[in-house]
Amino acid sequence: IRDIGVTGVQTCALPIYIESCDFLSGYKIATFDIPVLINELMRCDNKRVSELIDVEVIDVYKLYLHDCPRTLKNALAHYTGEELINAHNASADVSATIKVYDARNLTTEDALKISKTSNGKILYDWAGKFYDGATGPIFTFGKYINQNLCDIYKSDPQYTKWMVNNEEFPTQTRLLIAKYIRELNQKI
Repeated sequence: IRDIGVTGVQTCALPIYIESCDFLSGYKIATFDIPVLINELMRCDNKRVSELIDVEVIDVYKLYLHDCPRTLKNALAHYTGEELINAHNASADVSATIKVYDARNLTTEDALKISKTSNGKILYDWAGKFYDGATGPIFTFGKYINQNLCDIYKSDPQYTKWMVNNEEFPTQTRLLIAKYIRELNQKI
């Protein structure tokens, strides 16, 4: 794991770098950094943004929550005994994130497994709007909570269309729903 030091100017070229990665890792990366990154790439009109929706993610925050609650400062103290100086400074936070990940001494496979789960369920998207059910994505929110996306697409296609087009939903979630619906339509 290493810090690649991406700046705003370099953001549009990031998909080329990501192709060579086995996974992306960061602290709360799945719910903040990656959604921001995807939105920036879309703003750059990057045609390759759809390649990012399936990238493997190790969220060090979820690894930490697996053992203890809440802050990067507490995670660093818990795993290394160090105090986080300059919390919320990008360089200090990146350095602390790397130290926490390294201190966990997990295999990448185990780290990915922990990062993909919430309340014992394997998440379908980074934001946790769906989890992987035996028959496809299952809603974790709203009027269709605990119902299968495929069933809702068949019974209320306007709702799924609304979700895909609603910018209040995370971009990665919307792209995954659109991809899932395309795959369903190909089977029909």
